[in-house]
Amino acid sequence: MEKRASSFISIRSKLSLLISLFVAAIALFMYLYFPQRIAHTEMDALARKARSISDMIVFSVTPAIVFDDTTSIAETFRSAKQSKDVEYLIVSDTSGNVILSYSRALINIQKIVITHADNSVSEERQLYELTTPIMFRNHTIGFLYTGLSLREIEEEIIESRNTIALVSIIVFLIGVIAVFSISSAVTRNLRGIVDTVDKIAHGNLLQRANVHSNDEVKDLANTFNTMVDNLSTAYNELSTMNRQLEQRVEERTHELKLEINERKRAELVLRESEERYRKFFEEDLTADFIITSNGTLHSCNPAYVRLFGFASQEEAMKIPFSSFFPTQEQWQIYLQELSQKKKLEYHELELRRNDGTSIYAILNAHRESDTDEIIHYIFDD
Repeated sequence: MEKRASSFISIRSKLSLLISLFVAAIALFMYLYFPQRIAHTEMDALARKARSISDMIVFSVTPAIVFDDTTSIAETFRSAKQSKDVEYLIVSDTSGNVILSYSRALINIQKIVITHADNSVSEERQLYELTTPIMFRNHTIGFLYTGLSLREIEEEIIESRNTIALVSIIVFLIGVIAVFSISSAVTRNLRGIVDTVDKIAHGNLLQRANVHSNDEVKDLANTFNTMVDNLSTAYNELSTMNRQLEQRVEERTHELKLEINERKRAELVLRESEERYRKFFEEDLTADFIITSNGTLHSCNPAYVRLFGFASQEEAMKIPFSSFFPTQEQWQIYLQELSQKKKLEYHELELRRNDGTSIYAILNAHRESDTDEIIHYIFDD
C-alpha cells in the first residue's frame, strides 16, 4: 500500500514539477525581458530628448557663432540647463576650440571635445552623449556637444526590475499552489481506481471503481468498470471452457495411451520383420543388392561381394554396378528395358568380375515406385 502511495506521489510530483518549471520559465522571462524592454524604451526617449534639445540649441546659437555673439550663446545655455537631465553643453568651432561651455560637475571639457562619440553612453554609464554639427549655408561652422544624465533612467530601471521580480515571485508561488492543488485532485481519484485494480488483481472481480467527479477521470472509471464486467464474463466462460478442456484432455490422453501401446506393438513387429529381412539379406546365397538409376551401389550382401571377387563389402561399395557390364551401351540397353518393363525376371546377362573375368548370371530386378532405387537378385549360372 505504501509502495502504491509513493507511486502516486511520484506521479503528482512529476506533474507538479513539469508545470512548475513552466511557470518558473514564464516568471524568469518576465524578470529578464521586461526590465530590458523598459530600459530600451527609456533610452529611446532620452535619445529623442537629447536630439530635441540639441536641435533647439543649434538653431539658436548658429547666428551667435556667425556674429561671434557669446552672450546669445550663454542665454541659450541658461534656457537649456533648466532641464535637470542636462549635465553639460559645449560649443566649439571646427578646429576644436571651445567657444562656450556649461557643466553641472567638474569635467575635462577639452577631453570631451576630442573623444566625444555621437549617440553613445559614456564608459561609466552615467551620461548619454550626443554630437550635433552646427551648419550655416551648408557648411559646418562648429559642433555642439550635449551630455544628459542617466541617473533617473537607472533608478527607474532598478525600481521596475524590483517590481517585476516581486510580481514574478508572486506569479510563481500562485502557479505552484495551483499546480499542487490540481494534481492532488486528479491523483486522488486515480488513487481510488488503482486501489480497485489492486483488489481485482488479487481475484476479487466484484470490485468496481467509484469516482464522484464529473470529468475525464469519471469517464475513465466508467470505461474501466465496463472492462472489468467484460473480464468477469470472459473469466466465467474461460473457467467453463477449462473444465470442458480438462475432460477432453483426459479422454484424449487415454486414447493416446492406447495409440502409443498399439504403436509400440507395431514397432516391435516391424523390428522383428526388419531383423528377419536383414538376416535373410545377409545369409542369402544369391547376390542381393540395391542400386540407383545411375548405377551407384546403395547396399549389397556378402554373396554379392564373393560373386564379383571383392575382398570386403566396403571395397565392393566403391565400384558402381554399371562398371560390370562389358560396354556402357549394354548398360543403357539394360536400363531402358527395365524402365519399360518395370520388372525383370530370370533375365540372363553377361557381366565382368572385379578382376575382368566374365560371368553369366540370371537376374531378377524391379524398380521401387516411390524411390530411384532398383533391387536386384543375381543367380550365378
